[in-house]
Amino acid sequence: MGNTSRRKGHDYERQIRKEFMELGYEECQTSRYASKLTDDKGIDLVGTDPWAVQCKCYAKSPNYKKVLADMQTESTQMKLLFHKVPKVNDEYVIMEKKDFMEILQALRVNEIF
Repeated sequence: MGNTSRRKGHDYERQIRKEFMELGYEECQTSRYASKLTDDKGIDLVGTDPWAVQCKCYAKSPNYKKVLADMQTESTQMKLLFHKVPKVNDEYVIMEKKDFMEILQALRVNEIF
């Protein structure tokens, strides 16, 4: 990955960190800053429980299945892959269906939807 691509990836991590902080995740940090061990596990942000977050800023779609499979998480964490397509600024969040269904169930049980 070239320096420009690397910088875009790091900028995107910081953007998502800021958005998590605005939602009340005050302890959120990039794993490059806070924990090399967590960074080595394929997780880009810490302090986001119950979410394990990986951020990708690629023009082409990353291999979602591989990225999610490579994330070494705690059993209580749900994996989220944030993907930004540069230039067009499209953004996506990808997660495993079982986790999404668990969220839907919690929303229904708590009568949020």
